Amino acid sequence: MRQYSISAESASPYRASAARTYEWLVSVRDVREASVAARFGVDILDLKEPSGGSLAPVSVEIWKEIVSWISSYPQTDSQVRLSAALGESEQATSIARHLPAEFTFAKAGPSQI
Repeated sequence: MRQYSISAESASPYRASAARTYEWLVSVRDVREASVAARFGVDILDLKEPSGGSLAPVSVEIWKEIVSWISSYPQTDSQVRLSAALGESEQATSIARHLPAEFTFAKAGPSQI
């Protein structure tokens, strides 16, 4: 994991001067985009299909392809973590059971709750 630090003092004149640590999340839609992001040291790969909306999921097949690819990717000092958009509430509940265990994060929209 790459650690990015910024002084809270430089970020806002209203906060105490404590350092924060940031991680780099990049949204991708397939293995090709994930491989580009990984070459630049991304911490979290966030899988989504932006043409379907901000929380639109990629296919279950792409989730599986990413898991296979990431398991063979040469790791440096930390493991790249995976995140998935699941869609809005109704769609999310129907596909969440297919999310591979290798994903650390998942997110869903609250519409129609």
